Amino acid sequence: MIDLNKILTLDHRLNIAVAYSNANDRRLAIQVLESALDLAPNDLRVLCNLATLHHAEGAIVSAREYVRRALALDPECATAWEAKAKIFQSMGNYEAAIGMFKDSLRITPSANVYNNLAMAQRLIGDTEGSMDSYNRAVAMDQGNLELRFYRSMDMLLGAFTQVNATGKVSGTLAADALNEYELRFAHSKPICPLPANGKPLWAGMAGCDDLNRRVLICAEQGLGDCVMMLRFAARMEYGGDILLFIAPTHWHPIIKMAKSVDGGRVFDDDRIFAPDAKLPDYDCHISMMSLMRAAAFDTIIPEHPPYLAPMKFDQDVFSGATFFPSRKFKIGLCWQGSRAHGNDQHRSIGLDRFMVEISALRDDNTEFYSLQQADETQWAPGWVNRCAIEDTGRLAHTINAMDLIITVDSAPLHIAGALGKAVLALLASNPDWRWGATGGITHLYPTATLFRASMPKEWREPLQRVVAAAQKLRNYALEERKK
Repeated sequence: MIDLNKILTLDHRLNIAVAYSNANDRRLAIQVLESALDLAPNDLRVLCNLATLHHAEGAIVSAREYVRRALALDPECATAWEAKAKIFQSMGNYEAAIGMFKDSLRITPSANVYNNLAMAQRLIGDTEGSMDSYNRAVAMDQGNLELRFYRSMDMLLGAFTQVNATGKVSGTLAADALNEYELRFAHSKPICPLPANGKPLWAGMAGCDDLNRRVLICAEQGLGDCVMMLRFAARMEYGGDILLFIAPTHWHPIIKMAKSVDGGRVFDDDRIFAPDAKLPDYDCHISMMSLMRAAAFDTIIPEHPPYLAPMKFDQDVFSGATFFPSRKFKIGLCWQGSRAHGNDQHRSIGLDRFMVEISALRDDNTEFYSLQQADETQWAPGWVNRCAIEDTGRLAHTINAMDLIITVDSAPLHIAGALGKAVLALLASNPDWRWGATGGITHLYPTATLFRASMPKEWREPLQRVVAAAQKLRNYALEERKK
């Protein structure tokens, strides 16, 4: 029998390790690289790859040791500095990580490392630094559509920062950002891709005399994004378009809540379709998030909030008086967004940390309700009421029955804002582009107040400010009820 260990060269083993790593089998990749290290104990490629894989497995001590060995052999190894930067960033030492990314770039400029540097700079709120790093990355690799998409989100962040501060934005900045944001499809596949039927894209309303176009809107990204984009529905319908919507079935109840200009409904049951449904004929289509670009950026600022309203027949069945009979001040709570979200570790707050601060609001005049799904709510303390949130319609009705919403950046924030409810929003130090980089208000949702973390995962100070604001709102509301 042939002993493969005796005939496999160092390069063979490196290639096999890469194949295992690409197949998400990091443990086998580590085993292969450790056998390669027996052949070449001082090979920088092996040491750096081992550091990266151990880091990905959460073995920080081992990862740091392999980096130490690599840098002891060659203090000018750019790959080792990059690996060390990622390790320090995961440990929460962001300033040191940024310095190490810069050391790697000093030795060997790389578009990928500039991208990593930009993400680290965004975590600490250095938006000017992150934009500069993204620009350098794109200049080095202009054909990399994913890099340009990442940069577009920084461009949108700048645009919405302007909106927060002044209520308007530079047309050039908005146009450039939204054009580049169309590259998002190179990064991820939408929930409901545009049908491959040769239909043209909806090009907006400006200068169009063609009334009664049947326009299909295709869902993408998350529920919060859907709620944010529903602000365009009334304007589109008022302009003469007949709207159809294809989206996951559990989104349908909330899509039906979109109000028309005259106070009716934009979407009847026969205009909303599941992803696998047979579609009727239509004239043009558009991906949901592309509405910002097609409809013109200034329409991001809502003119007629709220633009969602519970269905009347649902109100009869599910009303605040029936399900929330108490006259106490009701606060809806959301501390955890979707765990599948790429920034979840920074935008969600641990249950214990959240409740320690929020518990300062407890008194005899206040009730608390969880807006989380059942798997998250089960761990909440006993003083938080569990709601039967079975679908997005029930979630919206629950939010509508509250006096105040306290939430992280998740769907309940968008729903509360679209319903015109008072909402106190806790934002990460690297917020999503739609919230801008600074400011306590958002023109997306005038009834929302934003409370920002200054550093990643440092929630105590913004939580304490949220509690203080909630106390003032509660005291005012309870006094008003006495009149």
